[in-house]
Amino acid sequence: MPHQSSVTIVSACNCGKRQGNRDDPFSLAEANYAFYCEIEADCCRDLERVSVPVHRFQDDECEATGGQPGDLQSLANLMTNQRQRNKSECVAHMLTKSTPPNQLPAFPSWALTQLGSSTIYSHSSGVNQPGMISGGRNLHAWDVPLKKIDWKSLQAKWPNLAENAMKRSNFNPNKKGIEMGVTAKIFIGMEYECPRGHRFIAAGLDRAMRSAKEAGTGAKFVNNDVPLYMQCPCKGKGQSDAKRSFLCNHS
Repeated sequence: MPHQSSVTIVSACNCGKRQGNRDDPFSLAEANYAFYCEIEADCCRDLERVSVPVHRFQDDECEATGGQPGDLQSLANLMTNQRQRNKSECVAHMLTKSTPPNQLPAFPSWALTQLGSSTIYSHSSGVNQPGMISGGRNLHAWDVPLKKIDWKSLQAKWPNLAENAMKRSNFNPNKKGIEMGVTAKIFIGMEYECPRGHRFIAAGLDRAMRSAKEAGTGAKFVNNDVPLYMQCPCKGKGQSDAKRSFLCNHS
C-alpha cells in the first residue's frame, strides 16, 4: 500500500496559470511528474515547450503495462522492466553531474514552457497568476550587453533592438558589441511556492519581499547560486520551495 500522510497541499501547474490540490508526495515521480502531467490537461497542454531529454521506452514495454501517461503504477512497471532489461539506459531521478552520459531519466522532473508574447507581462502589475502574494509579483530588470553583435547584424536580426539603440546617447554604430552601447532589456525572477499555494518572486538571494522603492537587478540571480528553500512571507511562515524561473525579453 502506498504511503500516505493525509496532508493536502496546493501547487500550480507548469506554466503557473492554474492551481490544484495534491496529496503530499512520497516519491520523485509523484512530486515531479504525475501531478503536473495530470493538471496540464486542463491548462498548459497546448502551450509551446522545449522537449526535456528523457528515456524513450519501447512500444512493447508500454503495451505490457497497460497504463496511461502519468499513471504512477504504469511508470513504476516501465522502470522495473527497463532495469531488468538494460540498467545502463534509464535512471529514476533527474540528471546530475554524476549521471553517466548514456543514461536518461525515466520521467521529466522539470519543464520549459513559453507562456506567450512578451507583451503579456507588465512590470507595473507584475506576474498576474493565482496565488501570487501582493508585493511579490514583479520580476527584476536586467540590461544584458550584446558583446559580439555589429550594427548590420543587429538591424537584420533584431530590428526592434536596433530602433531602441538609436535612441541612446551612448550609441555608436561604428563600434561592435559592448562598445556600440547596445543592451537587451530582460526581466527575470525566481518564484517560490509554499504548501498552502502562496507564491512570490524572491526579492534577493536571501530575502522574500522587496521594499516599495527597491529596484534590484536580475543579474544576481544569474551570476549566483539560488537557494532551493526560503521562508514564506505568509502568516504561516512555512518553508517555500523554488518552483519556477520566469524570463521575459521586452527588447
